[in-house]
This record gives sequence, C-alpha cells and structure tokens, in this order.
Amino acid sequence: MNCSYTIRLLLLFLLGYFAACHSSRSTDTKTAIATNSKKERSFFELVDSSCLIGNVVLDVESVSGLLVRPAEYEWLDSLLVEAATNIESQANYTHHEAIEILQKIDDLIKNRRTRQATYHGSFAMCIRFGIFDCDINSLLYLSIAEYLDLPIRPILMPSHLAVVWQNPNDTIYWETTEGRKRSLPYYLKRFDIDLATLNQPLLFHPLRRDQMMAIIFYNIGSTFAETHNYDLAIAYMRHAYELEKTWFKPYTGLAYVYQQKGLAENALYYSNQSLRLLEQGDLLKVKANAFEQLGCNTEAVEQYQSYIHSIPIHQYDRETTIRQIRQKMKELE
Repeated sequence: MNCSYTIRLLLLFLLGYFAACHSSRSTDTKTAIATNSKKERSFFELVDSSCLIGNVVLDVESVSGLLVRPAEYEWLDSLLVEAATNIESQANYTHHEAIEILQKIDDLIKNRRTRQATYHGSFAMCIRFGIFDCDINSLLYLSIAEYLDLPIRPILMPSHLAVVWQNPNDTIYWETTEGRKRSLPYYLKRFDIDLATLNQPLLFHPLRRDQMMAIIFYNIGSTFAETHNYDLAIAYMRHAYELEKTWFKPYTGLAYVYQQKGLAENALYYSNQSLRLLEQGDLLKVKANAFEQLGCNTEAVEQYQSYIHSIPIHQYDRETTIRQIRQKMKELE
C-alpha cells in the first residue's frame, strides 16, 4: 500500500470521525437547548398566576430568589382586609361613587407609604420600606380591585403605569402617584406622545392579565439587571416578550443588558427589535456603541448623528452630551 493512499484513508477516517463528533455535539447541543428551554418553562410555571395580582408578584419574586418574607404577604392581606372594611362593592357605580372609591383606595395606600420615588426595587422590597413608584402604587390598586371585584384595570404608557376605571358607560383615567382623576389628553401632553406611539397595541389600552404578567416579569428582570445579575435579567426579560411580543420594553431592556455584557451583536439585534416597535432616541446611542465595538465606524458615526438629533431640547446637560458625542464621532471618522 503506497503512502499517498494511506494518507487519503487516514484523512477520510479523520473527516468521518470529526463529522460524527460534530453531529453528536450538534445533537447534544440541541438536546441541551431543549432541556434548558423546558426547565425555563417549568420554572416560570411554578407560580399560580390566577391568584390576586399582588400575591402573584410576591410568589414570582420568592421563586426567583429575591427576599420575600411572610411579613410582606401579611402586609398585603391587611391592606385588602382594610379595603373591604372601607369600600362596599356593588353591581353598578355612578361616576361620583367611582371617584369616591378610587380616592378611598388612594388614602389606604398613602397611609402605608413612607415615600414616593422612582425606586426600581422588587415589589416585596418596596412594601418592606414603604417606597412606592407608579408601578407599586398601581399594583396595589389592582390588588384591591381584584379582591373587591372593582372595574379597575392597568393602563400602560411608554415609561409609566396608571389605572383606569372602566364601566360600560364610564371611563376614568386615574393617576396612582397623585390620587386624582386625569385624562388621556393630559397623558399625551405629559409624555409628548405622537400618533405612532398612541397607536402601539399595548399602550393606552386597559391591559389583560397576561399582559400585566409581562410587565411583572420585565420589572423583575430590571431588578436583576440593576444588581448586575445579567443572566437572570435576560431570562426574565425574554419571558416578558414571549408573553407580549408587541411590547417594546423587554427588547429595550435586553439591548441594555447585552451592552453591559459587552455582546455588541446581541445589543444591536435587540435595539433593532425594539426600535421596530417604537422610536427611542437613547437606543440609537446603544446601536452606535455596538457598531463602534464591532469596528463599523461609518455606521457608528451615522447612529451617533441620529442620536444627537433625538436629544430633547429640555434634556439636562444637553449641550455637554452633544459635545461629547461629536468628539467621539470625530475620533471615529
């Protein structure tokens, strides 16, 4: 047997061996992915989402490894009992009766709130310290509403959560951070909402329970992101967009998380996914940073330029930000 023939046989053997190994590894990888996906689904199914919304949030946080004590459940239970003592539920309500009930709920929550601030902590932590933001206030309104069978539902805005009292003949927008009636035009003006944003399927419409669950999982993901637990943040934000694919926020959150992890391609992908649903100036900067990391300087400069044009006139330290971005563009050109 000559040497070249032997070498060819050896090469064929090695190719076959590596192909078999690759096929085996591919099969193993697919199996691992399927197993992990099943585990992830099983994990998120550990919580009974049919319970009162406040208890659901505490249960999810507890299963997630966040600190939730029996005291938080007792706090919520006592709020519901107090609400039942002070509010009489009935079949129909006049506009005046609805306003009175909303005001009573606000008083109950206000009495238990030590401070109102954008806290970004878990629901349990906010209850523990009495620091409430729009999400916490609204969750407490919704918990009372479910307990007493009141026609109150959440209403989502680009960066805000409120509630709406909705009877067949009566719709009342209620600002949970102020404890007062507001209107749709007020919110459109407050958040400078354009027609494209107003037409987003999830925004400015009373939410279903599954849509509210998407917000809950996103908020927990954000809590993990703030504590630099990025892999957990990714898992929860992904579950949020699986529950509600038309909501831009989970994609936005994932773009920022992947940016923090230094994974530019992922940050770019999720930025594009989010911008496809809603224009957001800050994400243009995330895209620019991603292109810069990937060595795509021309694209980075274009995105930085677009970002500059998107900065609101009233934004704090706007001129300093613009100077810094222009200096970066100059370095990339």
